[in-house]
Order: sequence, then structure tokens, then C-alpha cells
Amino acid sequence: TAKGQILDKQTQKPLPYVTVGIVEKNIGTVSNYDGFFALKIPSSFSNTTIIISHLGYKSQQIPIKLLVDQNVSIYLETEYISLQEVIIRNIDPRDIVKKAYQNRYTNYSEEPVYITSFYREGVLKNNKYLNYSEAVLKVYKSSYTRGLDSDRVKLFKSRKIVNVDQKDTLIMKIKAGLKSCLTLDIAKNIPDFIDPEYIDSYNYSKIDIVSINSRNTYAIAFEQKDNTTEPLYKGTLYIDMESYAIVSADFEINPKYIKGTENLFIIKKSRKFLAKPEKIGYTVSYNLWNGKYYIGHIRGDLVINYRKRYHFFYNDFHAFLELASCQIDTANVVRFGKDEVMKTNTIFLDAKYVYDESFWGDYNTIAPEEKLNEALSRINSKIEEAHP
Repeated sequence: TAKGQILDKQTQKPLPYVTVGIVEKNIGTVSNYDGFFALKIPSSFSNTTIIISHLGYKSQQIPIKLLVDQNVSIYLETEYISLQEVIIRNIDPRDIVKKAYQNRYTNYSEEPVYITSFYREGVLKNNKYLNYSEAVLKVYKSSYTRGLDSDRVKLFKSRKIVNVDQKDTLIMKIKAGLKSCLTLDIAKNIPDFIDPEYIDSYNYSKIDIVSINSRNTYAIAFEQKDNTTEPLYKGTLYIDMESYAIVSADFEINPKYIKGTENLFIIKKSRKFLAKPEKIGYTVSYNLWNGKYYIGHIRGDLVINYRKRYHFFYNDFHAFLELASCQIDTANVVRFGKDEVMKTNTIFLDAKYVYDESFWGDYNTIAPEEKLNEALSRINSKIEEAHP
């Protein structure tokens, strides 16, 4: 197991969601919110190196032997792009987005693949955990020429804790979970800010050129036009300058129009309570392997405030979901049988556990944050039985 914490060299602050892996072996994970990572590697790869890469930073290659069974601090330097290194042209950012849409079948796999993934989700109230779930999944990712409904999920292992000391009654069911996570593959499930049919609803601007995995990338900002008042997304698309592949995106429901969107995200609530979304944001990134891009990391955060009717003070609910691709397999890929498939709207079993790294065996996971570790250690719980 290679372990470490990744930090910004200049600010000394932890860097979350950094890609860590062995590219040629399709093994990887991402750092957690505190910048920590733990990567399980077969002993046969002990003489290879891992690559650490993050948007806007210089990638690093580090021999695995330096990271085995010890926590090492790794500092990434910001990668500045000289204007002399790129051709400065009067480019319409709308055209860049249109080319990204047109080139998606070239940049993403036309063949199905297996992606072994680690998935987790949780809900916090006023910054304290109410519940937390995690699972190892095998995703049958169909060709990008086919629809999202062709994808299938097979569950390997899962477990969940519920804070039994929590006195609150369940007042609402937040629309999130695995199905929402898979929907965030924006290169396959095209959102309106990429779809040419709706592109006229947005303003686009080229705000920067950044480096991702040592490749120059357009940073295209987008926001709905002033004459459009329905709640749409705003954010930034990162599009490769050479291939026009969408390699990353950060976006959220436009804060100007987020009020009144509770019915989009809350599917069950009590009449005794008032609820209002505060922030609905997502990040998506892809990994390049053998000339094609594959989903690498998905993160969604939903912050919702609620209060009892006729009361003055709100409480904060924060629901999150996250998926990290840990291994890609392209050999002998066949669609899962009906008896193997997990329904993506399934809620994980309400079993309780304490965090035990050995439970997952050789599977890669996202390291739990310090706050999460503290929460789990205070809860009297047990490990769920592993799935086959």
C-alpha cells in the first residue's frame, strides 16, 4: 500500500481529488478532501512508479518503493503556461464547446469496458454525520455511441453506518445516490450546457489555458443568459486544446435561481418543515488511457437548509456522493446477466460498521477523511457481511 498526503507547494494546503495511479496498469484512486490517499498495488508492480496529477499542477512520477507503508508528504507545483507556448487566436468559446460535442465519439470509447469503482455517499447535519455508505462496484460501461441505460452495475461489497444517537426524525429523502452519480458522465449523458440544441441559452467565455496531465486545456466558463430565468447550470468546462475532449468540469445550479428548486432534489418531505437548497454542485473528470478518455472521478454535493414551520433558525443538511474509477479492463467485456445486476436506485443496506481497511481486501478505495474517521470511531457498530 502506497500512502501519502498531497499538498500545494506554495500554500501548504491539502489538495483534494488528485488523481493517483499507475497509468499503464489502469490502477488508481483519488485523494480525499484532506489530500490523503492510499493505493493498493500488486507486489509484481513494486518496481514501477505512480503518477500524481491534478488540474493546473505539474504531474509527478514517484517510485512506489518510496511510498510503501509510510505516510509521505508530496508537494505539487503550479504549472504556468507561457503564452509563447500556445497559438493565440481569436477563438469563439462556443465553437470549442460545439467541437467537444462533435468529437465525443472519437475521444471516448466505442467499445464497452469494465470499470472497477469505489463509491461512497453520506449525509451530514450541521457538520455531523447522520449516515455514511460505501461500496466496491464493477461498472459495465457500454460504448459512448449507446445511451446511459445500457450501462450496468454489479455490486462486490458494501457497508453503511447510521448514527444511532441521532434523535431527529427523517423529514426528507434527497435525490442522490448511485443512479445520480452515473448520470454525471457528461460525455455520455449530455447536459444542456454542451448540447447544441440548448447552447443558445448560455454565454460562454474563454477564461484561461491550464495544464491537465501536461496537456494544454481550454478553461471555458459558462452561465445562462440574462433573459433565461429558469434554474440552469453555471461553471467551467475544461477541453483539451488538441483533441477537443472534455477532460473535466466544475458546475452548479446557478445560485441566482436556486430558490424554488427543492422539488428537483427533494422527493419526500414533511409538511411540518420548510426546506430550501443552498448549493448544488458537481465535479467530473476523465482519465486518458490508450488514446481514449474514461470516467475517472465524480463528486456531487447538495447543501439544503431546513427549519420547522414558525421557527426562525435553519439547520444545514449536506448530502454528498462520490465515485472513483480504480481499474479499467478492456478484455473479454460482456454485459452482466440480469441476476448479477444491482439496481442503481437501490439504497444500501442499513448495516453498521467501524472502518476496517482489511474489509476491502485488495480493492482500492478513497481514504476516509479525518472528520469521518472520528465520527465512525464514536459509533457502536458492526461490519456488514461481504457480497460475493
